[in-house]
Amino acid sequence: MTIKYFRHPELTLEDDIWCNEQADKIFDMSNDPNQMDLEDASFEITKLFPYAWTVIKDDNRIVGYTYILPTTNNLMKKFVSEEITEKQMSQIINTEIRYNNCDAIYLAGAFFIEEYQNKGLAIRSTIDTIRHMDKERGLKIKDLYIWPFTEAMINMIEKAKILVEKDNRILHVYYLNK
Repeated sequence: MTIKYFRHPELTLEDDIWCNEQADKIFDMSNDPNQMDLEDASFEITKLFPYAWTVIKDDNRIVGYTYILPTTNNLMKKFVSEEITEKQMSQIINTEIRYNNCDAIYLAGAFFIEEYQNKGLAIRSTIDTIRHMDKERGLKIKDLYIWPFTEAMINMIEKAKILVEKDNRILHVYYLNK
């Protein structure tokens, strides 16, 4: 297994299409107007935040992706308390948040094909991405927000906590009300 991370400007249209297809399998984006539309956001937001979207490949085969958004703890508190929707939050991020004024990260999406799940790749990709952002900003982001929405994500929370704490960061976990 030779895992490599690819980010803007290395991402291709093929990468974009594959990620959008996987997101559509998980979420029916058209049925929830309050949910961020990954298709609208993905390629555009990477121009503002080159490290936001990471495609993970094993050799040349796409095996997954992570999609993180730079944000602020204040904005996340509004989102968690349901004062704003995910779509509103992504619009605020697009217009107001930049690398120099963010103090938190939101893991907005992660998908891996089945044989690559439960191997810690999502959290490793996220931490790797945050480290790149830290280096670019010259300032460490301490807070990572995550909402596990699948059984695989719920199962990886304990491992994620260990990896995040080892990297001297704080993992905020919120469970969706279903």
